[in-house]
Amino acid sequence: MNGSNDNAICILDSGDLLLLVTYSNDRIVFVVSSHAMSLASPIWKKTLKPPFPKLVSRIDGDDDLQDKQVDFSEDNGEALLLLLRIAHLQFSKVPSTLTFESLLDVAILYDKYDCVGLVGPWLSLWLSNEETQSKEQGYEEWLFIAWVFGREKTFKELATKLTHEVKINAKGDCLTSTGEIFPSQMPPDIIESILDIRQATVKALLNVLYDYVDRFESNKETICRENSKECDALVYGSLLRGLQEADLWPRKSSKTVHISVQELASKLNSLNIFIYPQDRRRHSSSSHYNCNWAERKDLVANTLSSIPDPVLESHSRHMQIQSKK
Repeated sequence: MNGSNDNAICILDSGDLLLLVTYSNDRIVFVVSSHAMSLASPIWKKTLKPPFPKLVSRIDGDDDLQDKQVDFSEDNGEALLLLLRIAHLQFSKVPSTLTFESLLDVAILYDKYDCVGLVGPWLSLWLSNEETQSKEQGYEEWLFIAWVFGREKTFKELATKLTHEVKINAKGDCLTSTGEIFPSQMPPDIIESILDIRQATVKALLNVLYDYVDRFESNKETICRENSKECDALVYGSLLRGLQEADLWPRKSSKTVHISVQELASKLNSLNIFIYPQDRRRHSSSSHYNCNWAERKDLVANTLSSIPDPVLESHSRHMQIQSKK
């Protein structure tokens, strides 16, 4: 078989295997070495054994290859070619930088075929903008990239950030901070962990809020420290009015609050609670400053600081293994 044509990319002239692939939106074949592929991936070592299924027609009249064809058309062809270049020691054809989309495609494929160890020499270059890009909106799939390549610090920081930012819709689906459905390519159990922690934190914040409302609803005694019923009426009324404006009244449960933990905390901190003015005519030394639920910001801050780590032990174990490959 000589060189390449429009229907084939010859990665190795002496290749003994044809891969049916989707490359640049076309169905073509890669000519490869089954031995090189078996060395690159334990998955391929188990599966790339004759007899190979016959899937494509004759290429350049090479009858010897007709029964050595395997279908890889469901994989991303560009990422597969990159992996095969490395497996066949064609290092000069391996790029030193990758776009986010290409990096994600590579991570998906390397995870599927368990060949992360191949990319060691290029990994630091491919992940050069990891620190900044992983924290930007629209790059939530860095969770998967970090999980595949054993980047535990990035994984933990991003997962923690997302517990504060994710929302849900009426169906309970996880949404990004911009309201988009969360990407499907994620490590196992991480979205469930983030959503569980989000709901528990929303519940804790609602408890802070409604416990304070209950002080007025369940207590017939005057709450104002200056024993002013007028002050209580002003605080209670402005509180409920503020909750209505924040869409938190009538009371809501953690399952019916769709906004993020971050947004809910901001709403609680921003409540405008009015207090009874000091009577200057009587030269009173009394103050109603503490009647405006001044401690609520501390209670909210304490709740946020107590948010558990969404990273499970299974995630940490996996990444520790990946980082050593």
